[in-house]
Amino acid sequence: MIDWDRVSELRTDFGEESFVEIVSMFISEVEEKLDLIENSDALDFSEDYHFLKGGAANLGFADLQNICGRAEASGSPDELAEIQAVFVQSKAMFLAETQQ
Repeated sequence: MIDWDRVSELRTDFGEESFVEIVSMFISEVEEKLDLIENSDALDFSEDYHFLKGGAANLGFADLQNICGRAEASGSPDELAEIQAVFVQSKAMFLAETQQ
């Protein structure tokens, strides 16, 4: 679900304070993007899913990256519920591990 090697790499590269800021910004941006998709009447979210996929890859949210990659191909709003569920699970696991 989480690529812990990537997380460790980020912590080492950026330091703890910057790492915490990066995580906070990522979580906020994902939540905003998911809200935007959920409240939109658009039919194609390929660009939004691409954005989410990139952020997930950068921070090591491997499962979120994979589901967003699949969703990007279709662009369908039907993928949203699964993306939201994976994000909630990944975020909870990530925060539980990184805030110890």
